[in-house]
Amino acid sequence: MLAKWPVAGKKVLLTAAGSACAGLLAQWAKMQGATAVYGIYRSAQHLPALLNSGIIPLSSEDHRAIADAARRVDRVYDAVGGELATLMLEHLNSRAALISYGLLSGKAFSPRGRNITAQRFHLRDALAVTPVEAWRGWFTSLWQILPQAELPEATVYTLEEWRLALALFSEPGRQRKPLLKL
Repeated sequence: MLAKWPVAGKKVLLTAAGSACAGLLAQWAKMQGATAVYGIYRSAQHLPALLNSGIIPLSSEDHRAIADAARRVDRVYDAVGGELATLMLEHLNSRAALISYGLLSGKAFSPRGRNITAQRFHLRDALAVTPVEAWRGWFTSLWQILPQAELPEATVYTLEEWRLALALFSEPGRQRKPLLKL
């Protein structure tokens, strides 16, 4: 996503900022020269980690702050969809792009906005039309920078403990990733 919609010299807004995926996006956006990274979080438990990583935190409940940030940013990477994506699109400035890469809310969003077209990104779509050598190159470059990334802690479960792993996964504001050992 960052290669297709570059962030060097740009202000970035991320949804689901407490998630591991958004955490990697934030780190790599800063590495690539983003001038500011805003992150919308749902659970206050994520606030300390966001602040420590230099992300400007915005509560998902603070619609006014989200609208204000949407007016200032150049890129929005949205994993949530629904009303949150619609809110951002309504306030997004005309030079910005909203890239939707998930619908964690389970709800579609209205693509309305001031001459803004939401972009859709899904890895399976990109892989379907990309030569094997090219996507292998993407993964090789990601694997090379992954060791420098801050990653959430993992809690390892045996296969027989899969219910416990799912329970952890469903915990709001969790700071750990469940990992099944097969």
